[in-house]
Order: sequence, then structure tokens, then C-alpha cells
Amino acid sequence: MPLKVEQLIKSLVNATEVKQLYDRVSSKISFQAEELSSTCFELARIHHYGLGSTPKDLDKAFRLYVKAAKKNHPIAQFVICQLYDCEKNSIDSTEDIERMIAFKAEMYVNSASQSVYYCGAHEELYRHCKKSVSWRDIINSMELKFYSRLKFEEDTDKSGYNYNRLGYVLILKGSWNILERKKSYKKAIKCFRKAAKLGNADAYWNISYWIYYLGYGYPKNISKYNKYLKLAADYGHPVAISIMVSLYYSEDLKDLNSSYCCRGYVEFLYRNFPTAFASYYFALMFLYGLGGVKKNPLLAIQLLEESVVRSDFIFSFANQWSSFLLAFIYYKGIGAKKDITAAMHYFALAASLGYDEAYPYIAKLLLQHKLLPSADKKASLLLHFAKDNSPIDTSTNRLATYYLGKMKANDDHSGSLKESKEYLDQTFVSYRASLVEDPSANVYYRLGRILESDFGRYRDFKKARMYYRLAYNVSLKTRNQFTRLYGEKAKKRVQTDSKRRRKMIRDETETKLLTRSKSFTPSAGRRPFTNQKTQGYHSSNLRWSANPAEVVSTLPKSFNRNCNCLDQRSVNSFHNKSQINRSGSVLSIYDSSEINISPEWNSVDIAKRSAFDQRKYAIENKNLSVPASYDKYGDLATIFPMAYLSI
Repeated sequence: MPLKVEQLIKSLVNATEVKQLYDRVSSKISFQAEELSSTCFELARIHHYGLGSTPKDLDKAFRLYVKAAKKNHPIAQFVICQLYDCEKNSIDSTEDIERMIAFKAEMYVNSASQSVYYCGAHEELYRHCKKSVSWRDIINSMELKFYSRLKFEEDTDKSGYNYNRLGYVLILKGSWNILERKKSYKKAIKCFRKAAKLGNADAYWNISYWIYYLGYGYPKNISKYNKYLKLAADYGHPVAISIMVSLYYSEDLKDLNSSYCCRGYVEFLYRNFPTAFASYYFALMFLYGLGGVKKNPLLAIQLLEESVVRSDFIFSFANQWSSFLLAFIYYKGIGAKKDITAAMHYFALAASLGYDEAYPYIAKLLLQHKLLPSADKKASLLLHFAKDNSPIDTSTNRLATYYLGKMKANDDHSGSLKESKEYLDQTFVSYRASLVEDPSANVYYRLGRILESDFGRYRDFKKARMYYRLAYNVSLKTRNQFTRLYGEKAKKRVQTDSKRRRKMIRDETETKLLTRSKSFTPSAGRRPFTNQKTQGYHSSNLRWSANPAEVVSTLPKSFNRNCNCLDQRSVNSFHNKSQINRSGSVLSIYDSSEINISPEWNSVDIAKRSAFDQRKYAIENKNLSVPASYDKYGDLATIFPMAYLSI
């Protein structure tokens, strides 16, 4: 990361807020340190790095790590081995080095045999065994030791634990010993199955992962992988539970039974292995009201704040997800008061934790709210960094390019419009290609926005409305608040577009009527008006007004209906939503292609205009349905096309 970007992100993160979050978690778990290995490890981590207001204390941290490791916490077992590599803890004698290797090998085996997804224990062990004969000799001796223990072990739990560890050692031996690989894998499978029969959750996980997912000793089989993964989760394996929860959420919990099952998994994980992952998904239960849980946005926010600072599995990104979701909640005011400063803090925190998609949103907030001096330059810096440091086919790259296009469109410098067009065209092609794998609401929405833009090459209002409707329809199928927001935005864009089109047509109609004020020639084959029908009523007594009510008020009390215009009573009845007098329909004598107003027809035209204005007012306000009998004249579609849109 460039120094300028790093400094900018650091300046946007509220260090005091982060410190308070760590203090809150520390005070919550301090009384549980003796009960759970996970809380003991969490407290050790806080003392190890001096997080929050807790002073750094390596001795206390090491004692807590050891306590967690004795309770078989896989990450604590790995961290202790890493601490032995420190200069302060190095040992000079050869005998002690041998003991250290044996200790570290045992800790790595204990950790990796539970799952390779907890930490980097398996990678460290494989690397050392591949390079060092001493490490391989230690692993071979461990195999013999497990066999001897199992001969005399009577406790079923301990037997299952040892069978599982022996199976992992055999898998490890097969990875470097090519000649005996198949034999080692077959032995490992037998050991895992024996451990599984004894109720060992780690064994079910290893069967699903090593045998059926990676294909060690057997062909890969996804259905059997899912079967044993479910069994491992049912026996309480934290990683298996986490994967099952992720699968349930990816299917959007459409089934009621799956939502209750997911709730059970999440509650078990949060109480027994409270990682950032567990806090994040537990927060989602309260945010969306899933699995019979009542919606509680405030509790969801507290759990998300917990998740931001808790430790996590190496395969999970819950810290980043929680930070981003909190930023989104404060940005849009979902379940909490809208707070742009808090939103910026959590977006920056997510970026500092490695969530690249946060950079475009930080830039967007800088542009919208000018939270810092030279906000435009800093936003441009972040957008270019996000665009240049992410692959082209990623959402981060598309989003950064999209915001660059919008930013350049509002820039007054020469050449900016050309750059804006290039960025938006590039984004449109990328988003459209991504629809095959990611037909999400935000993708459809942004495609619609680009098509609606004044600067893109692909401007098309009709297709834009189509994409908006697709975005809204997709958002209805999910509980994801982020996706639903884009659905609502798409719905508003469609409504706004309809209002804009109505206004545009209304303005065009008024312009047509106001500009035709010179003469009027009746259409061929239609009976002209005579002055006898309007005795005592002369154009000199009238003045032009764009207000229909004002014009109608200047007309005589009564007009003969044979004049093919509306009298005062017809206008009044029309204004009161009653049906137009069909015997003297204005439409029957109105030919929009031949409208010219001459002085002798002034009074008639003014009366006719007032009627049309009244009719237009009713149609636009949806107070009147257009009779189908008027369609044959073709005038309504020409003069008032919005009437057909309203039907």
C-alpha cells in the first residue's frame, strides 16, 4: 500500500473508538477465562499485543496461551510454537533443541489434526518435515507412540482423540513418502473411521476434508463430503459448523427448518467458540430476525462491534465483513441513527483490515460530504489505488472505475467528459460480463445507472428501466439488507423516471398549445362554427390566459352544444369528474395536424383549449379514464400521449 493511502486511511480511523471496543470485549471475557479455551486465548491475545487500554504483558500472555493450549485450543498451540522461535526464548544446547522440535511437532500435530483451517500449523509442519530429517524422525516416533497408547487405552474419548491424531500423522507421512503414500492413506482412513465411530468430531471433519474433498486414498466425492461435513457439525466441530452456516446463508435461509438449524449452529458456536465469525453471524440473526429470533438492530450492532476486534479462523474474513456492515448501517441509518462520521470510520477500518471494496465507498463519502480538505484529490487517489491494485474482473475494480466515471462527469476540467465516457463504458462491459456469475441487485442497478448516464456510449432509457426492474425483483428474493437497498433504489429510479417522462411530455404539450396562437383552419369535411351560435360574444371581449379557470370564467354563461364545443355546464361537470358530453365532443372537430387560430375563431379556440386543459388535468392526476370511443379520432395520442400511458 502506498504511504499516502496508508496515512489517509489511518487518519480516517477513530483510534479511540477501536480502543473502547477492545476494552468492552476484554471486560466481557475476563471472568470467563477459566471456563473456555477460546476466551482464555482471546484474553492472552489482548495482553500479548496490548490491545485497548490493557498494557502489554508478555509473561501473562504466555501463561494464558499455555492454559488455552492445555485445553486443546488449536490456535493457542500454534502461537506457543511461534513464541519459541523468538530470540528471547531461543535455546543453545543441542539436547534442548531436540526437545523443542519434539514439543513443537506435538503442538502442530494437535492443532492441525483438528483442522487445517484454524491456523498455519499444517503448513509449518509440512515445510519442516519436507526439509529436515530430524522433523521426519520425530513424526515417525509419534506414530509408534500413538499405536502403543491405543493398545492399552480404555477411555473412548481419549481413544478417539488418539486415533484421529494417528490418522493425521499418516496423512502427513504420505505427503513426503511417495513410495508408501497409498499405504499410508489407507491406514489413515481406517484410523479416522475408528475415531468417528467413537464420536470424535475432528475425525468426521478429517474424513470429509482429506478423503472426499481432496481425494486422499479415494476419488473425490462432493455428496459424501457434504454428508460427513454435516456429521462433523452435528458433533460440534467449529470449522464444520462455520462452513454449514455459510452454506445456509448462501441459500438465503428460504426454508424455515434451515433457518432454525442455522440458528442452533450459530448459538452453539457463539457460546463455545466465540470467534469473530460466530459474532458476525449471530448479529445477522438479530439484524434480519431469522430462525424465530425477534429483530433487534441494537443488539446486532453490539455483536458486530464485538466481531470487529475478536480473533478469527484463518479462512474467515468476519472482521472485515463486520466493519463494512457497520459502516453500511450507519451510512444508511438502518436500525441506528444515520452517522456519516461513524460510517467513514468503519469503512476506513474495513480498508485497514484488508477489505478492498471499502476504498470506493470512502471516496464516495469524501466526494459527497467533503469531510477532509482537498476531498476530490484524496477521493481520486483512493479510487485509482483500488482500480490499479485489484484484478479487472473483481467487484472492487468495477466499483472504483464506476465512481471514477461519475467523478469525472462532474469535473469542469477539459477532457474530463471524455475520460468519464471511457470509464463508464469500461464499467458497463465489465458489469454486463459479470452477470453470468453474479446476477445481483447492485450489478443490475449500476448497469441501469450507466445506461441512464449522459456521458456513456450505451445510453438507453428503455434498457435502464429493464435493469432497474431486474434489480428490484432480485432484491425481493433475499434478506440481505445491502441487496435490498439497491432494490429500493432501483424502484425509486423507475418511479423518478416515470415522473420525469410525464413532466417532459407535459412541458412539450404546453409548448405546442401556447405556440399555436395565430390562426385556425377547420379540417376538411367538418362543419365550421358560425357567429350566429355565439351571438354577442366577440374575441375583443376576451384576453388570453394560460390559466384554464380564468379563461373559462370569461366565456358566456351558455354555449350551444351544436357548436361542437363544451358549454359552461359541461366544463363544470367535467371538472367534477363526470363524463364528457359526447354529443359535442371537442375531439371530433380537433385535428392536431392543422391547428391555426384566426381572429374569428378566437373565442371557440379559447373555449376548446380550456376544455382540453381541464381534460389534461384530469388525465394527469388519474381522475378520469379515457373512453375507448375516442381512440378512433387519433387526436388524443397526438396531443396528450400521456393519456395512453395512464390507461
